[in-house]
Amino acid sequence: MPHDSSPPTIEQASSHRLKLLLRIALESAMVVGFVIVFFLLLLAALNNFFPIGAEMRNLMQIQQSGDLDSHAQNELWLRPSTGQGAGGVTAMLSLTQGDVKSKRVDKLIWSTAKQNMVLYGGDAIHTFSQSRASITFDEKNKLELGSDTLVIINSLDEDFIFLDRQSTLILVAGELSGMIESSRSKSSKLIVSMLNAEANIHPTDGNAGKPVEFKISIDESSSASTITILQGNADITAQGITQTVNANQSVTVKNGEVPSVPEVLPEKISLDSPANDASFYYREIPSVVDLTWKEIDAKQYRIEISQDPTFSDTLLDEITDIPSYKHNNLWAGRYYWRVSGINSSGSLGAYGESWQLNIIHDDEPPMLEVQFPTKAVSRNSFVIKGHSEPQATIYVAGTSVAMDSNGNFVHTLMLNPGVNVVLVEALDAAGNSNFLSELLHVTKQGMMIAQ
Repeated sequence: MPHDSSPPTIEQASSHRLKLLLRIALESAMVVGFVIVFFLLLLAALNNFFPIGAEMRNLMQIQQSGDLDSHAQNELWLRPSTGQGAGGVTAMLSLTQGDVKSKRVDKLIWSTAKQNMVLYGGDAIHTFSQSRASITFDEKNKLELGSDTLVIINSLDEDFIFLDRQSTLILVAGELSGMIESSRSKSSKLIVSMLNAEANIHPTDGNAGKPVEFKISIDESSSASTITILQGNADITAQGITQTVNANQSVTVKNGEVPSVPEVLPEKISLDSPANDASFYYREIPSVVDLTWKEIDAKQYRIEISQDPTFSDTLLDEITDIPSYKHNNLWAGRYYWRVSGINSSGSLGAYGESWQLNIIHDDEPPMLEVQFPTKAVSRNSFVIKGHSEPQATIYVAGTSVAMDSNGNFVHTLMLNPGVNVVLVEALDAAGNSNFLSELLHVTKQGMMIAQ
């Protein structure tokens, strides 16, 4: 049978071309659709696992580390949060200081955190450099976030039947401290999940009304977690091993390792000098203030200076190897200072009592009144009386003279026959001076000649 090699008609060619274009368009639409779906899923996953604004290094460590134990993984990634409006227990961001950001569980973008904003399960708080924040559950349960800290509130739950309250947080980076206290009618429990461990913080049975005071910090370079218990006790779990940490103890958990053996914290430090409520005066440039304290068995010391008695905003936060610190840049104002010890593992002990310092700017000369003698009390013996500021130092003819608590002074002066220049000077603590002088004529018989 002969083969039909006749060319396709125009209608056939157009139909074939149309089918080809439709197929290409359909395949392109499917590819674009798959890309869009994949991108949306990726965004959802990133928003769920990686809060925008966090330090990517810390988040990548959480994602890539294979050291996270299964229980911590469940707490971090699998446990559903209550979410805003879900009826769970709420907390409040009671304090923001510096650059503090917040992100709601259903939002992609971080925004400036507002003081007294209500927090729900799934919300995140991020403090940046030289910033801090406080989260309050009630008047007895409060958390403090230090600088460069990222916390995610995983859940806030309350059992109204058994009167139990449990809060679960994720500490991604930084430093978290606080107090958890149960009442006789309601127990409180805080679970803090970290990259390599979980801290179960709750007052033990029979200790209602006695809070657990703690601090948890994550080392920026090694990501090791250090859990310090200042009061009460807590259970620390890592790699399936649970370690109980009692008051004045700390443990460190490194990636892929079990909790370390609890180490005793340094004892509270007693301050030495200057005395509490001491005052320092300056005229132009602040004088050097030498702060000293009792030496204890500690590797290092941490000293803080603040103008706030609660130390919510510190002007100085330094580590020193010796039990003293010199400061020469404290301008006029009232200051508070305190010191704590640091043990060999880097854990910070409890602070002892804080003391107050008063730095006073004074460029006015001290008040000075002098009663020069008009006659001798005995041969060549004359009495000078006067009054000045109680904090001043009095010199009569170059000799230091004591004053009473009211600033009064009396001094007996021996004069030689002839003309005597008697100079009385008052010098205050800031270096300001004031003086009065008098010419006194004395006879050879030791009597004064009237002026």
